[in-house]
Amino acid sequence: MATILDKQQRLMLQRHKTKIISADNFRVLCNKMIEDRPINKEEDKILKLIKKYSGGDPYRTVTYSEITESDWGSITEEIISKIIYEYINQDEIDYIRLRWFYRRLAQIGHPGAIEVSLKEMSKLSPCFANICMYLASVQSIDEDRWKYIGNRLLELIDTEDVINNEFFRLSLLSLFTRNKFINHFSVLVNMYSGSEPFVRN
Repeated sequence: MATILDKQQRLMLQRHKTKIISADNFRVLCNKMIEDRPINKEEDKILKLIKKYSGGDPYRTVTYSEITESDWGSITEEIISKIIYEYINQDEIDYIRLRWFYRRLAQIGHPGAIEVSLKEMSKLSPCFANICMYLASVQSIDEDRWKYIGNRLLELIDTEDVINNEFFRLSLLSLFTRNKFINHFSVLVNMYSGSEPFVRN
């Protein structure tokens, strides 16, 4: 399996993800990972609300229609942005925890993290796959907002971080196949001839 992954250029060590530690420290880390460790009271409230509708199942997707209007309205873009900025403004960013937060947001698809995620992608690059998963989950926004998101995604494709990382490019491009409102076909067609074989496939 490792050989196959390596040949497909998917297997690579990343300093922000790979760490060699002792068995004792590993046990301590595991215990911490199974605990809820919200960075502030706002995150704690959001996590409790998500748990309320998911029944504590971290893999269950909650549809917009299942959530009451008051609960949905209690989560705002300002609150979510504050949480994410508190993470990325730390001296040592806890990307493991931040990726976990994005996975929870993806369960309910609240649009509150769209703007901060697209704006701060360079700082959030270790969470790239989780952000793409989150963006694919977003619910209850109109067609014009989706078109705006598509335009921002196309801008990201031309950034150095994405140009130098095929996984990032594939993750971004895959978003265009998951939503009928991100219809930027003419731009994508123009990109096709100059793209690598793995992108064209």
